[in-house]
Amino acid sequence: MPFQALYEMALRVGRRYRVALHISRRHDLCGIAIVAISLIAGCGSPTGPSGNEWRLGIGDNGRLLSVRSGDTISVTLHTIGPNEYDEHPSVSSPAVAFVKFSVVPPFNPGGPTQLFEFRAVAAGHAIVSIPHALQDPVFQTPPFEVSIDVR
Repeated sequence: MPFQALYEMALRVGRRYRVALHISRRHDLCGIAIVAISLIAGCGSPTGPSGNEWRLGIGDNGRLLSVRSGDTISVTLHTIGPNEYDEHPSVSSPAVAFVKFSVVPPFNPGGPTQLFEFRAVAAGHAIVSIPHALQDPVFQTPPFEVSIDVR
């Protein structure tokens, strides 16, 4: 087979391969986009609970949350250094009950990741406040607070 014929055949195969590769990449990108959108939609921010569980983090400090009676509110907080959050948060009303506290593994020597779980038990309004365990007069660290309306 002459060189020119091999070259033309390689171009034809290459074009088909590029088209297939282009389509494959497009499908891969669509798949990645669908997974990303699904994860973002179900990330547990106050605007989108997963079922009856609300997952909050430090970015939700100061938020007003509207939940239904029976919903669970999980607050995950991470600290760096010795000033962890107090294991005994305060709740201003019996509308929300503190359920439990736990340290989330893997354990980090730089500072713990702490999980606080609450349950909305009755209609009303409550302010949940989770202060730091050590109150340093030099470095004032405000508590994590969230207002919860229970319907």
